[in-house]
Amino acid sequence: GIPVVGEDGKHADFHLRISDGKYVGSVYSIPPINEVPGIGRSRRNAICLLADDQVSRFQAHLDATPDGHVRLRDGDSAPGSCSSNGTFVNSNCTRVESAGHRLFYGDIIAVGATEMVVER
Repeated sequence: GIPVVGEDGKHADFHLRISDGKYVGSVYSIPPINEVPGIGRSRRNAICLLADDQVSRFQAHLDATPDGHVRLRDGDSAPGSCSSNGTFVNSNCTRVESAGHRLFYGDIIAVGATEMVVER
């Protein structure tokens, strides 16, 4: 998995590139994981997908696993929350449940009509 602390000693060393949907070609750098960067339609998210009406306001968020790796979880950071349409990893094969999904380089995240690739 991708470690929460990157080579700079501050934050995870990856970004998300939109590969399909209204924002195709956009690249989002990820702020430090402890800032709970979210994905959704709300402008309060690190990755705001305002034009994708199939995405919840707070669709998903990133946090750390107990062993220090980056994890994607459905819903916002409130315990027990979940999005309306679900968050999927790797071509909709794996739905991200409350326990989340440890991210790896090359993973494909699907939210609404948007797909993004985890890249270094």
